[in-house]
Amino acid sequence: MLNTDPQRSCHHIIHASPPFWLTASYASRRGAPSHAEALCLYLSGNEKAFCGYFSRLDAMIEGAYASAPPARICHNVHANDFDFRDAHAIDGALRFLFLTGYAAADHRLVMRKGAPVKIAHQQTVAADFSRLPFELIVDEKIYDTYLQVRADAGLFAVADTLEVINRQWDQHRLDQELAQTIASLPETVAHTDDLPINQIAIYDPEFRQWNFAAREEE
Repeated sequence: MLNTDPQRSCHHIIHASPPFWLTASYASRRGAPSHAEALCLYLSGNEKAFCGYFSRLDAMIEGAYASAPPARICHNVHANDFDFRDAHAIDGALRFLFLTGYAAADHRLVMRKGAPVKIAHQQTVAADFSRLPFELIVDEKIYDTYLQVRADAGLFAVADTLEVINRQWDQHRLDQELAQTIASLPETVAHTDDLPINQIAIYDPEFRQWNFAAREEE
């Protein structure tokens, strides 16, 4: 849910570095009109991981596919503004899947159940809710991989581009870019277990097109 705790001037549960966003939908409850539920994926059993995005536009792309109007409309929410206390903390830990890009096979975007297949990296973070806000530091390797994939796909000065998207673009500009993102989707292919996923697809907001980087075996 969105955090509205009045006892801290910043109203934050976490301070994330680098900043990242969640995709969330409002799900008002009695006495909690601002309650929101963030997009998560199951890891195993009952374990869930929050989906994290270093770009507001990335979060909006996910939200476009996760939305089911009118009952479920997704928005991008800064992680600092989300209340994780009643969320999926297991054994005192929060789990995240940070988006790197989308699966691709020979310049075709891989789709499953009508949505692009995510390529993401997992991080488990100790959640100390007794001292708020606590610092949530994204694993440097995860963030470096995110930047490197974009450089490999021909995008440069990615950190500067993120600064513009995340701090300067208003919602109207983001909505326009989201429409272009969806309109310019490359050729797609349905996911199968034997499909060789040999690329990572990412959207280039500067040239307004999808690019591809070779996927390294992990």
